[in-house]
Amino acid sequence: MDLWHGSLGEFVCLAESRALTGKLLGSFYSIYGQQPSTSETNSWMNSLQAVANALHDLRPADIGVAVSDCGVDGAGRLGLASGAPAGWGHPDVGVVSEYHLPLSQKRIDLMLCGRGQDQRDRAMILELKQWSKVSLENEFTHNVTVDGQERLHPSEQAASYAEWLTDYHETFVSGGVVAARCAWLHNMKRADADDLVDPRFSELLAKSPLFLADDTSGLAAAVADGIGHGRGADVLGRIVASRFRPSKHVMANLEAVIASRESWKLLGEQRVAYNAIRAEMQRLLKKPGRSVILVRGGPGTGKSVIAVQLLADALRNGLTAAHVTGGKAFTTGLRASFKGADKLFQWNMGMRTAPYQGLDLLVVDEAHRVRATSDNRWTKAAERGKKAQIKELLDAAKIVVLLLDENQFVRPDEIGCTDEFVRAVGDLKIPLRKYDLSTQFRCGGCTEYVNWVDRMLGFAAPDATDWGDRYSFELVDSPEQLDQMMSRCREQGTRARLVAGFCWKWSEV
Repeated sequence: MDLWHGSLGEFVCLAESRALTGKLLGSFYSIYGQQPSTSETNSWMNSLQAVANALHDLRPADIGVAVSDCGVDGAGRLGLASGAPAGWGHPDVGVVSEYHLPLSQKRIDLMLCGRGQDQRDRAMILELKQWSKVSLENEFTHNVTVDGQERLHPSEQAASYAEWLTDYHETFVSGGVVAARCAWLHNMKRADADDLVDPRFSELLAKSPLFLADDTSGLAAAVADGIGHGRGADVLGRIVASRFRPSKHVMANLEAVIASRESWKLLGEQRVAYNAIRAEMQRLLKKPGRSVILVRGGPGTGKSVIAVQLLADALRNGLTAAHVTGGKAFTTGLRASFKGADKLFQWNMGMRTAPYQGLDLLVVDEAHRVRATSDNRWTKAAERGKKAQIKELLDAAKIVVLLLDENQFVRPDEIGCTDEFVRAVGDLKIPLRKYDLSTQFRCGGCTEYVNWVDRMLGFAAPDATDWGDRYSFELVDSPEQLDQMMSRCREQGTRARLVAGFCWKWSEV
């Protein structure tokens, strides 16, 4: 998804006439339902015009592409011939402005598409900054300081976007298009850029070059050599028509994580729910349509096992999929499992800007942690209350799986429950199926203990079941007493595991 794409000729004409900013504003409002900030609008106007001016100075001979219906002024610059349609008279280079990376709130400033001198198809990511001065805090830091705030080095930002495309964008994953990268600070002169070209960044700059205000000719030459040899329209078309799809090495890493956890196996009710969802995924491959599956179960009933297995299965079968939660523990753990996991395991709030039905499958784990809205304390007043978080999640994918523990509540503003989901799904007229899990995979499979906890917490009605002498429950006054009790149990050869606790006596001072 992007705010604008077209030919280099169209880009130059629109940017130099300042009409491009208006088109970006219209697209932004249409997609996000709000206006961008003033600073972002000014950035579009200034930076994109600077790029247009730089690329307008390219000569036909530099590009090596036949140019028709093109005028050349006294300085040898390309320009539209009188009466020629917009987009004619420039080399075959495709331009994408503000390309939204799915499952994130990041957008690539500009991508220039075409074939290089080496006959390889490329998309050149161009990170644009209006900075005029930067500094480094000390000799160890790799972040730069701009107006008192730490920022990523522009070349590193461009490189991270290229890595994302290489790992998760269908056109780049296949190897058909290479993701090149560079950054241009069109307001910063070489004399003020010592910190940006510090030796600590030498390896980064070799892979992701940095151009400055007095490097306009260098930027133009990089574009001419890297993407200026035709096929721009073709490369552009493939990029905007393609979808999010992890690369083989990301998939292999996910499979390895699942294989390494022997407990991640599906049994009984888990398998019933999983099979029903898998059938929906197979249906989607042949017949379009939306569906929602609600899977309910308490702690230890295997909801997260189903979630991860579904994610791997969907990706293995060529579907676009993601896993989201509203809590940190599970997501943070899986994100740390392998490089690239952060694009598969996201937060509920990240779906706020997700393209409509951009995913085939969205697995919402810990659905009880869904909030009323994705607004937070940094959300501007004018942008609040635009859309319920439940609707954001339902609109993000064709198949949505909600994994819910009806009795879990963590924060007061979390509203996830069966009634809320049934109401939201009904409003959207999406087919809904429900499955319940009861088999317990924690606490040694002791269902009695789990039921007892539920009754103690008021989640279930009191039960007169007599446990007899199978279990004992005692309170002790100190860790030493607990240790002595455990020693006696071991001496007696007690086979059952003893669960015990201690309490400290409280006295006011």
